Amino acid sequence: MSRKRESPRSEPGAGELQNFKAQFFRALAHPTRIRILEALVRRERTVQELQEELARRGLSVAYTVLTVDGPPHDRSFTCAASIEGEVVGTGSGASKKAAEQVAARQALEVLAGEG
Repeated sequence: MSRKRESPRSEPGAGELQNFKAQFFRALAHPTRIRILEALVRRERTVQELQEELARRGLSVAYTVLTVDGPPHDRSFTCAASIEGEVVGTGSGASKKAAEQVAARQALEVLAGEG
């Protein structure tokens, strides 16, 4: 008795599914969202990236030192990043600059969610 060997077939509509996925991810890939997410991945120059993104929108950021803790040789700073008077990020660090970077990163995450 001879058995026919069945060749593997792709599922009907597999190409359609792949096309749908490509269109779906393109829709999510809004240029503003991509720029912000790239800045978050790089983890460097977040203060500059935030300023540039806000400039595109006609806005600006203001940083405020909320607290300074510890002795002079071992300080800890907490800063807030505010846009239009609203605090959109806070951060802590061993220097004011480090705290501002963390606050800027949080603000970028908020902006990325707005897309």
